[in-house]
Amino acid sequence: MGRYQKSPRLGNWRYGSRTCLCALAIAMIAVLIISLQSCSWIVAGAANTVYPSLASPEETEAPPTFTTYYPSAATEAIFGGRGVGLDCSIPKPLKALAFRTSAEGAPISLQFRQSCVMHDLCYRHGYATYGYTQAQCDVMLQESAYRLCRQINKSTREETRSSVAAAYTECETEARKVLLGVTLGGGGSFKSKGRSTYFEYDPMPTHADDYVVGRAVDDATAQATVGDLGIRTFHILRQTMSMRTLTNNPAASTHDEQKGTPRLFPDRRIATPPQLTGYPDSGSRVAMASLVSIARKDLKTTELKLYEVQALASSQSGAGAYDLQFKACPDRYDSPCGTDVDASIHKFVMVDRKPVLLSVTHRGSIPGIDSNPCPSDGKALGSAVKVVQKSIMFDVRQPAESPQIICKNGRKSPAWPMDDYPLNAKTLMRQKYRFMQHDVLIEKNAVNQATHAWVLGRGAKLSNKTAGHEPLFEEDSAGSTYQTHVVVARQALGNRKFTEIDRFELEASETDEPFQLVRLGGSHGVALMSLGWKAADRARVSDDQTPRAPPILKLWRVPGKDRNASQQPMTVSLPEALKDRYTDIPPVMARLSTREEPVLIFAKLSPPPTLNQEEEAAALDFKDTTVASSIVMDLVVISLMPQADTSIRPLIMQQLSCEIDLRKQLNNEKASDIRKGAYRAQDLTAPNKTGVEQENSHATARGMTDLANRWRMSQLIASELRSADNMRALALTMVFNGFPGMSVQVRFKTRDGNIEAGEPVTVDDYFSCASPAIVAKS
Repeated sequence: MGRYQKSPRLGNWRYGSRTCLCALAIAMIAVLIISLQSCSWIVAGAANTVYPSLASPEETEAPPTFTTYYPSAATEAIFGGRGVGLDCSIPKPLKALAFRTSAEGAPISLQFRQSCVMHDLCYRHGYATYGYTQAQCDVMLQESAYRLCRQINKSTREETRSSVAAAYTECETEARKVLLGVTLGGGGSFKSKGRSTYFEYDPMPTHADDYVVGRAVDDATAQATVGDLGIRTFHILRQTMSMRTLTNNPAASTHDEQKGTPRLFPDRRIATPPQLTGYPDSGSRVAMASLVSIARKDLKTTELKLYEVQALASSQSGAGAYDLQFKACPDRYDSPCGTDVDASIHKFVMVDRKPVLLSVTHRGSIPGIDSNPCPSDGKALGSAVKVVQKSIMFDVRQPAESPQIICKNGRKSPAWPMDDYPLNAKTLMRQKYRFMQHDVLIEKNAVNQATHAWVLGRGAKLSNKTAGHEPLFEEDSAGSTYQTHVVVARQALGNRKFTEIDRFELEASETDEPFQLVRLGGSHGVALMSLGWKAADRARVSDDQTPRAPPILKLWRVPGKDRNASQQPMTVSLPEALKDRYTDIPPVMARLSTREEPVLIFAKLSPPPTLNQEEEAAALDFKDTTVASSIVMDLVVISLMPQADTSIRPLIMQQLSCEIDLRKQLNNEKASDIRKGAYRAQDLTAPNKTGVEQENSHATARGMTDLANRWRMSQLIASELRSADNMRALALTMVFNGFPGMSVQVRFKTRDGNIEAGEPVTVDDYFSCASPAIVAKS
């Protein structure tokens, strides 16, 4: 939740050369705390005075949990967070002074962890991805903390009107104290233009009204247009959405010819970025949607409706342009089309060859395990954390093909609803919020079908295993091990799989997060995976300093029969070439059809940005116009090779270095808006024609700096395409931030499991690569 000096976490102070002074200050605070025991009202009064008019959320749903959007079917994982972890600890002096011990007894940093994680990611990736400012990140933290506090207090107090009202009033103050803390101490940690990097983490970006996301399409769609790069970008502007086809087609003479017409989202709902559900299955009798958008009803509730995003050829734009159409899935029993599931975690997956909206909810009632699909049948056991599966079928079968079940209440139900699975069988968990802090992870098989959902939690523990029974999650009000251990519920997906759940504990610290789930290939199974740094380097990377060693991978496998044994991770050191700044842009794990082992793709842009932005601004203010005229994009493709002894050997498959000539790009026709903006910033009129002789040196320096910063904030997408000679190719696309018409793509042919370089194709002259590769550019 912010940081003091240059740590991305509220509790991670950096002393530097002022160690003695800071130690003295902490000692003085400690003395003050001793004299002000139970005087948190002082901080509360300050917070309520500074923020007297903050509007409280009207609904009581849980706050959103971060998610990871996969932009292509080939994407296995994306490692956001720069590898420095999600440590949400609060300094003990501040915690003792500002917060009282709650009735639940859990640490404040555990209670607010869900909000803190979102805030950390907002500070690191919010600007580049959604255009969030630091103020927006802080206000969203306050809203999230308030929602979370209401959930916790409501579950620990007697259900009376007066006690609940008092709990909500206290939560307003607690949320304001959290906001006051990050406002006073978090300024140095926010990553703004050029330092923020692209990572989609917000499942409901309602505070963003102008941003772009990229998605890869399947081979059949990509080959429909000559020069198609297989990438579609979606521009969300307030309540409208438009789509662009990225292509290097010479016939596209202007950058607007691949843009479709902006379409207002139906029912004035708030659109979210389209998500992949799986490509259409020609053998299925029921059509599947490959792109679906979750639309919120308004800014106050999480009630949602699903729309299939369809692209239709545009009659008004150039070749390759498409207009969007939004098709609502039909309202029927057990449909997610219009629902208020009160879940902060949603994921689209393919289960048994059907697209499914998978949710983790904390307030749904549990029907009896042996009940039939009628929701009112069976004994409800109360609220619980459970995995909810809802099949998404956008074309409804004919009545004759839809066998009906008559429920006891007289309501008819189709015969294909999907079962829900409580994480703790019939035993309820009071501290449900501890399982809502991390994105649900999906385990897949060799044909890309989801087989299991992994729900992670901190601050819980497993009971001792008894004869004939699997261990369950126990209440642990202290949450004493939350910083070093995580519990896992691994639930099989599909119907009638109530008993197919594993519960176990892993030794994994907060600084190991966020986790991803990766299939290792062959008979080596899956592993929970984390990308990070050794402890000695983590602080250096957080402070934008060069680490002493390369990044590391940590892997946790599914435990054996002894579920109670604490499972320590296996550590894999990555190649030395990745030591400097290769985790700034979130690395991507891809699954290729030509090889069993996954590949890990790293990208770096150099030179690094100017860290002191005041100095950068002064340099552009007529004092110094010396700006780098080019930047270098380095790409490294690594294969993770499982060994016979279960270890993992990272192997560099390909390296490529590409130069981006910023001066040439600034003079490109597609950069006209950036060029005009640079001139307007200097109170100058941009020339009608490009050319070095007409340049203003200060405006040119500002424009090239803007371009360099946008490259660092661009989205990296790994996908598969079929080349003209019918070979498969690994396509790496950098979707240029804000102006996708200037995106670039590099292709590597894949043959017999190897990743090869190929022949380059014609590109604009500001992008060139040093070694042979198939290169394409929009």
